[in-house]
Amino acid sequence: YTFSALIHDASDGYADSSLLYDTSENRSLSYSESLTLIEFASNRLAGSGYSKGDIVASYCPLSLESVILCWACLYNGLVFLPVDHNWPAALLKQVLDETSPCLALTDDSRLSSLASLFPAENIIMSGKSEQPVRHSFYEWLEGGADIPEKTVQEIYPDDPAVILYTSGSTGAPKGVVLSQHALCNSGKLVSEHFGWQESDAFLNLGDLHFMSGLRNTCIAPLHTGSSMVIARSDERNSVLYVFDLIHNLNIQYVGVAPTVIRQMNILFSEARKEQLSPLKAILCTGGPLVKDQLELFYENYNIAVYNYYGLTETAGICSGHNASTFSPHDNSIGKPVGAEFILSPEADYDDPQIGELLVQSDNLMSGYYKREKETAEVLKDGCFHTGDIVQKRTDGCYELLGRKKNTIKNIYSELIHLEEIDNALEVHPMIREACACSYAHHAEDERIVAFIVPAEYPANEEALFIDKLKEHMFNVVGKNRSPWCYFIEADLPRNTFGKVERQKLSEKLYAIIQSDHIRYF
Repeated sequence: YTFSALIHDASDGYADSSLLYDTSENRSLSYSESLTLIEFASNRLAGSGYSKGDIVASYCPLSLESVILCWACLYNGLVFLPVDHNWPAALLKQVLDETSPCLALTDDSRLSSLASLFPAENIIMSGKSEQPVRHSFYEWLEGGADIPEKTVQEIYPDDPAVILYTSGSTGAPKGVVLSQHALCNSGKLVSEHFGWQESDAFLNLGDLHFMSGLRNTCIAPLHTGSSMVIARSDERNSVLYVFDLIHNLNIQYVGVAPTVIRQMNILFSEARKEQLSPLKAILCTGGPLVKDQLELFYENYNIAVYNYYGLTETAGICSGHNASTFSPHDNSIGKPVGAEFILSPEADYDDPQIGELLVQSDNLMSGYYKREKETAEVLKDGCFHTGDIVQKRTDGCYELLGRKKNTIKNIYSELIHLEEIDNALEVHPMIREACACSYAHHAEDERIVAFIVPAEYPANEEALFIDKLKEHMFNVVGKNRSPWCYFIEADLPRNTFGKVERQKLSEKLYAIIQSDHIRYF
């Protein structure tokens, strides 16, 4: 697969069918209209001197402009880099320094952060801009009206298509490189496994820097002639808006994280059940789906929730449920989809059906960008070592038991290494040492708690001390990745080798919660 071949086949087969609807402008585009825009944007990129392999960044929420730019890059052989638009400047700088994009898309609220790190002449704006000296995306497109049509370089299935950054254990994010084939084939798996049809409309609540947000929005619909909805951030971030979107736009499938299932259960009413009546199913990924919430949702709404599993490094989906395996009493990650699962024995388990999950498929990442050593640690003998511990059931489904590494997934489905938080805390001059632990606020909502040893104890100024530390963490790792609460300690427990015993702190954390000691937020 290459994207160019996929979009041409889709346009030939579904020319006049609707491909997308943009709620911000209340406008829709057919497959043929979308292809025309893609070809025009592709020619604009080529006419600007950008060529196959160059990197184009997007630092803004999901929008029509970001989707068209993504498609144009894939069409032209450029590499699309969607950056988490909630990242602070420090993380943004790391990624920009490492990848050196030739062009970047952003919006008004993030322009100042980007402009301080990136050449102003190479920035284009998404949405309506209050910056008169900046080119909007469409002005940028019109600037290429007189550019002669360029010949697109030949694109191959193994060529890099996108770079998606995930958390790194050293504190530096790692860029997952996915090929044209891995991305397009993963989209095919989604549309076929879940049974999408030409008349179906899909809404994904995640942004393009998430694997599911990128693939499910930009790629999967093309395989079946389905359509997708591009909703504003405020609409996607509010469950009440989501109810309205599903009802008003006649949406058949919506992609969510497990926490949305809980929120919909809390908000249940007969009127809201009627609002969800267009849905055929909900696609759920990004964290553990709690059985009680799954059962309650089905009881409330009588709608199937297809739980599925995948990592950015596997181009997303590699197991999951669908109409043939769904049960409201089964919150497992289903059976393998387009992949082979291998269990690597774990010393902590005697059961041969329990082990670390190794994934073998055609959709594995090409590697971590400019990180050969870290790539070699997880890609071995054609398998990706996930670090997740699973159990294979007699019916062929797999249950996710936990993680091998010191990682958590927050409610935004972001994978976070606890060592990353340790490092970010310990660079602050007020901190002598620190250790982060995880706390399951709900089964699908893991949070970070930090134990800290100050360089000097902030006598009678603990609240001010914590406020300064929170500000530091917001700036270094971002608000969504910062600790949920802090505990000030005199020292941290260490073993005979001098290593901090994170497990002992986790045990202490749960004891503190049980006894309701003072917490600093």
